[in-house]
Amino acid sequence: RLREVHEVHRHMQAVFLSRDRGIISVYDPLFKQASAATGWDWKLIAAQCYQESGFDPNARSWAGARGLMQLMPRTAADLGVAAEQVGDPQTNVAAAARLIRKLSGQLADVPDANERIKFVLASYNGGIGHVRDAMALARKYGRDAHRWDEVAPYILGLQSPQYYRDPVVKHGYMIGSETAGYVQSILSRWQGYGGRVLLSRAPVLPETSGGQSAPSRGPEVGKGSKAPRKNKYSSGMRIMSPDDPEFNQMQQP
Repeated sequence: RLREVHEVHRHMQAVFLSRDRGIISVYDPLFKQASAATGWDWKLIAAQCYQESGFDPNARSWAGARGLMQLMPRTAADLGVAAEQVGDPQTNVAAAARLIRKLSGQLADVPDANERIKFVLASYNGGIGHVRDAMALARKYGRDAHRWDEVAPYILGLQSPQYYRDPVVKHGYMIGSETAGYVQSILSRWQGYGGRVLLSRAPVLPETSGGQSAPSRGPEVGKGSKAPRKNKYSSGMRIMSPDDPEFNQMQQP
């Protein structure tokens, strides 16, 4: 029998199981354990979980990511989680906490803890290699590579050949609008849950040398060229730029 695949339907507003009692979900105890392991506010982890799976432990992406925190099979294995345990809520959230802690260590060069959260979220979604590429681009163009607001435009820029073919870029094309939207949505929801967060402004594409903004769509695939590799969040989604009105509506707490 085929395993049922649960689609995630997310509300734009922060969801509570019981707002009056401050209960976000039945998994709050797991988020609080993850908070102790990561040093993050448990409400931030809850916001990330909602973005990942809508609090559905049976959620599965088209690429095979599973569980509350949508762990990919290889990532789960690297974190010491057996395939049959990935769907277990406690195991899944605990493994995600280990991944968050690992990414935080890899991004220790970002000195401000609040800024580092944004880079870790982006890396969790899009991969740390792509985030490092965007940081390298920001540095090349005279921006502060340790401030998310100055790096996020280059996350978007990695959709454009001008940027993903730059010599400083090591990991190529990414669907940057997804990762930028992922970070913005989680921060907004965290604020809705009562987190103390300074929301980042929605990023815009960097200016090209000719004064024109880089295109927001992915590269054209010509004869003899390979289609850019999609990430696990790509299938079945409409890719929205931060300039899209619906994207801006999603940022309302």
